[in-house]
Amino acid sequence: MPSSESPSKTPTRPRGACGRADLAVALADGNTDLALAMALADGNAALALAVAEFAGYEWRAPEKAPKKRLKKEPDGDGGERPELPSPEIVARPLAETPFWQQTRYEPIEEGEPAPRPPTTPYRGWNLRPKNPPTIPPLADWRELEPKLRGPLCLPQPGRAVDLELTVRLLGQALFLAELPRERCRRWGPTLHVIEDRSARLIPYRLDQYLVREALRRLLPVHALGRSVIRDGMSAPRLPEGGAGSIVLVLGDLGCQSGTRTELCERWLRLGRDLRAAGRVPVALVPGPLERCPARLAEVWRLISWERPRPRDPEESLEQRAERLLRLVSPAVRIEPGLLRAARLLLPPDQADAGTEADVWQHPDLIGRSAAGATLNPERAKQLRDEFSSRLAPDLQARFAGLLRAWRGYLPEEIWFEELLNLPPTAQAAAEVVQDLPCARDYFTDFVRDCGEGGTAASGSDLEWFGRVERRAERLWGDERVGDDLQRLSYALHEQDSNYRFPTDFHPDLIRRPDRPVRRLAIKQQGGTLEFVAAEALPSGSHLADCTSRNGLIQVEPLPTDPDRNAFWRSGQPPSWADDWGTDDYGHWVTFSVEGVTQKNALDRTRCVPDGFAGRRAGTLRRRGSPAFSNAQPRFLAVRHYLHSGTVGSSDGREPEPIQRGRSPSGTRKLERLSSLSPASQRPLAWT
Repeated sequence: MPSSESPSKTPTRPRGACGRADLAVALADGNTDLALAMALADGNAALALAVAEFAGYEWRAPEKAPKKRLKKEPDGDGGERPELPSPEIVARPLAETPFWQQTRYEPIEEGEPAPRPPTTPYRGWNLRPKNPPTIPPLADWRELEPKLRGPLCLPQPGRAVDLELTVRLLGQALFLAELPRERCRRWGPTLHVIEDRSARLIPYRLDQYLVREALRRLLPVHALGRSVIRDGMSAPRLPEGGAGSIVLVLGDLGCQSGTRTELCERWLRLGRDLRAAGRVPVALVPGPLERCPARLAEVWRLISWERPRPRDPEESLEQRAERLLRLVSPAVRIEPGLLRAARLLLPPDQADAGTEADVWQHPDLIGRSAAGATLNPERAKQLRDEFSSRLAPDLQARFAGLLRAWRGYLPEEIWFEELLNLPPTAQAAAEVVQDLPCARDYFTDFVRDCGEGGTAASGSDLEWFGRVERRAERLWGDERVGDDLQRLSYALHEQDSNYRFPTDFHPDLIRRPDRPVRRLAIKQQGGTLEFVAAEALPSGSHLADCTSRNGLIQVEPLPTDPDRNAFWRSGQPPSWADDWGTDDYGHWVTFSVEGVTQKNALDRTRCVPDGFAGRRAGTLRRRGSPAFSNAQPRFLAVRHYLHSGTVGSSDGREPEPIQRGRSPSGTRKLERLSSLSPASQRPLAWT
């Protein structure tokens, strides 16, 4: 039997923990850095060269540094010792190597489910608001009439004789065909109203109606005309009338539209045509007049519909619209009147009448109509989180009371869904808290009527519950009905491969006592996790074993530490570190894995700048890569194989040791890889 020193012994090569399948997956995903690391770990120099060429790397011969004579320094014993040369550091981009690690195991004890709390049958919404919601107008007629009287009332002869003028004319010996009448300002003589019914102005349609009705009470039928302009129309029907007639537009003249320039030009041409015909163009604008271009003000007589409000000049229109949209986000349906009432809950300097049009044109709104608009479900969840975290508690409570008043004339399930999705601060409002038991009884009865597993649910019930699922957020975590609704949702979608579990879903909610316990192996194949039967053929990297009866397994990411540099600043090492300190090369830590301890300085896990790694020989360098990097430091373990040791994480996060794996030091590994290089004897370096 040949000894270990015999030349006839079959040479062995170190093998990594990854297989060729992992390499193929990495190449298919386009992760060339990970594929190169796998090829180097495999120990096959020819394979490593092929992958390096495919990844866009090139070989560079090591630069021969001039030999330096080592300076000798006296040691403590009176002799001399040579001074070690300073390490050479070259910038290299770090490859992101995803690796899963089991850090916590929480067994779920089997047993009988907790008894349900006593419930009462749903008997209807007995506390429904009695009074309908009030829709506050932009301005009532008593405030608008003085504004409109100036431009809409022209001097006209009255019935009374002007005695002073009559005496003056007779004193001049002038012949009077008829006695002059006293002149007074009156509405008209003719007034034509143009209502802009564009989709962006839906929030102001009630205000347009109120102004039109007030003018109808003031003017005779023959003196008042009306026309409508809608989206897609180039211009309204030109009103009939001679010189001196007035044209009143109830709209923004395109100033609050996304296509503002084009619409403003159309209204500008119409105003010039009216003035050329001797008519007077007037516009009642439902937004701040400063949003109207100056050229419009030169042709049209502009009147502000709402009383002017202060505004922060540094705040954009988009920010004001986002604020109002965040306030109304708990509503399933946003009516124009609800939007107006919610805006008036904000301070005067945070929103104005024009903000309503900005919200109504916001891309997060879908299904806009005169009855109401709906928020995009995905965007609505983000806005509702901001509603609970960024708005003041008293504002949340006031909007909850306002929302309840607007739901009094709708089916009760709309309000009950909105109520259970409100944050606790809003649910605690005095007007709202009394409806919580009624809302929970309603959903409890709904789950009971659907039967076990939802088998008794009808088509309309399933359609409505599907919409509730898409909008639900805090509803899943309700203390009384949340678990029942999650079980019903899972039962209805158990066979759906694209089903997305609720946020608060836990595997122990689903009980399957009739199924056997299955033992599963958790393995990593490339960058993904696989759960296979424990007796299956070995493949991938084995991470852990687990058991399951219902087939549901929950995987959660580790919580991130907001202060990742606290380790070095505090001076307190983590619990997994055996030793730590600072030497000539920077910060370092050592740890033990299954009794294997890092013993020398080369094996230490170090904190190095992002993109830096030590090298002493030739380099495998990507074409066009920068020589240095100024990024923040990160922890990096350089001595272990791909699927063992520690996982380096970016931005200075502390490394976490993996529970399995052992390997020789990085120095020995590089020496073995260098011995496997081609005949040119170009040494390899880990970059």
